[in-house]
Amino acid sequence: MAKEKYYKKQDQKGVALILAIGILAILAILATSFSLNSRLEYHAAVNYRDLVKARYIAEAGIAKAIVDLKANANMNFVDDALEAWHSGYINQAMGAAYPYSGYKYTTTIVDCGRLINIENTANGQLSVILNNLGTIVGTSDGTIGNTITGGGPYFTVEDLKKVITKDDFDKIKDFVTVHGYIDPNTNRSPININTAPEEVLKALLIGLNDTIDKEKANTIVTIVTDDESAINANRPFRGWDEFDTAIGKMELAEIISSGEADAIKNNFNPNRQKPVNYTTEFSFNSGGYYHITSTGVIERKNGVKVAEATVEAVVKIFDIWTQTTATQFENSVSSNYRNVTWLDSCPVRSDQNWGAPGYDIIANSLKLGYWDDFDPDPAHAHDAYSEAAWEFDGDTGNDIAGSIVLAQGKKAKLDDTHWKFGDYSLTLHESEIETEGEYGAIRLRESESDSEVHLELVSTAPTRVVELKSPVTDTAEAFYYPNKYYRAVLDSSQVDTYYHIYLVDSSSGDTTSLVVPKHSGQASGWSADTIRLESKDDITTTWDNIRIIPETGYYISDTTDLTDPALNPYSDSGVVEWGSIHYTVTIPDTASGASETVLLQTKTGGPWSADLASNDAIPDTNSASIQYRANFQTADNAANVTPQMPYYSETPVLEDVTITYLDKTSILYWRQR
Repeated sequence: MAKEKYYKKQDQKGVALILAIGILAILAILATSFSLNSRLEYHAAVNYRDLVKARYIAEAGIAKAIVDLKANANMNFVDDALEAWHSGYINQAMGAAYPYSGYKYTTTIVDCGRLINIENTANGQLSVILNNLGTIVGTSDGTIGNTITGGGPYFTVEDLKKVITKDDFDKIKDFVTVHGYIDPNTNRSPININTAPEEVLKALLIGLNDTIDKEKANTIVTIVTDDESAINANRPFRGWDEFDTAIGKMELAEIISSGEADAIKNNFNPNRQKPVNYTTEFSFNSGGYYHITSTGVIERKNGVKVAEATVEAVVKIFDIWTQTTATQFENSVSSNYRNVTWLDSCPVRSDQNWGAPGYDIIANSLKLGYWDDFDPDPAHAHDAYSEAAWEFDGDTGNDIAGSIVLAQGKKAKLDDTHWKFGDYSLTLHESEIETEGEYGAIRLRESESDSEVHLELVSTAPTRVVELKSPVTDTAEAFYYPNKYYRAVLDSSQVDTYYHIYLVDSSSGDTTSLVVPKHSGQASGWSADTIRLESKDDITTTWDNIRIIPETGYYISDTTDLTDPALNPYSDSGVVEWGSIHYTVTIPDTASGASETVLLQTKTGGPWSADLASNDAIPDTNSASIQYRANFQTADNAANVTPQMPYYSETPVLEDVTITYLDKTSILYWRQR
């Protein structure tokens, strides 16, 4: 029994050792696992830390781009591929404050104005533009535009994958956007001609008329001849005059026909009447929208990359305020204008018959001088304009309905608030002046003497004097030629009290006159009475199509108040930083940019700025409101170099005014990857 107990004790001697070894092994495994997990956690934490740093570095690239874009918007209006921001930033180091300068970012900036906005569904031609794009890049879907426009709305470009194949998506993704400026006057997103890819430019050209196909669009955009360059080689454009010149050169070089040139000019200029097969307009900047992609990188001293992060953002840097229609010009001025007109029917060339249909006009613009044909024009309250411009000495027998009808012995005076003239020309057409009697002569006479003064009879195309009767002292020597222009050029340096343009009845000698008063005895300056129409006691007269071109005129817009939420919905106070001003001045073919000018000034609460050229930065301080003043001048033949041509026969034309302003930068899209 004792021996049996002894053996049992001997059998149990190794158990403790085995248990101890097992426990030690388990502890070793646990320690190793803990150590390994700790190292993994440490590396994961380091990697996460580096990834967060890389993301912050990428965001620094976004912030840098926003700062530079705002600075650029402050300096000029035009966005083009020559500006520094367009090249982005490649491996931009964060600076000496960061270790080894191994913190870097690479940023690309794309202005959304260069891309086709697939969310611009108000453009009825959007599917046509996208179909053209598909033809150019070779998508498998021949009507990809119809597919895209029928599949929206889209919140990102990536959403297109829901409606088109991956292959087609890869072909068009770099040419489309879902963000962009939409012109409130056209409800279309214009394309920035200065930065748009060739594929986009071609997509807008195809089909503008029957002869502009894919091949012709390619020629217009890219082909360079010996003497003339295509659109691509003429960039950047800074105004419509430069664009029209480039298209005109291609027409002269017979690269395009006159019909193609007209279709191109009318389609892309927002101030022109659109062709039947329009696409969308061009602009000269981004409209304020930019797509920024920034990649942040952390590198070791040996150049090994340890972390990388990419951030994408779509931002709106600036807003746009614009006037470009006759209605806007009319509605934006209460009383601050003198000697300018916004009427669409106003003639702009001096060599055409303004009494016959078909003379040239530039609609939706401001012109120098007075014009009225007195015809109804409900779109621009033309009747109200005519009624407001003339003051009658009595209402009985007076009427404005297609013309001014003056009863016997009545007078009508042109409003002296808005119409005060210094030196000026007055042009009449005989067929537009009717009386109840038979009139055989027309004369311009000083009121205090019988001598005639400077009345020119010019041909239907008035580029030369047909006959000049001055002085004339006998009624029999006065002249009358039907269907001719009579232009009086009146000089404020003379001291006579009145000038009369007389229509003389050949049988009775009775007269009716257009009276041009001056300050009596003063060497310069016209009186407040300006122009007055008169009828003799026994004559009823009808006056029509009156055109007066003075030396100067101005237009001051009403104050634009950015505290209005409709104009500035993202601002609490409405106070903004002003950007730049852009405006289009068109000089008719018969005029000259050297003698016909328009210059703008701005005011934001202080005094008026100096004259600003188009594309200049607005120098005024931050404020909640702005006005602009447009100063018109004509000085053709001021030196009387060509005596056959009268002074002040031409007019400059202001077609649009656009002002940019910077408020809070809006982040429209943000994505980290």
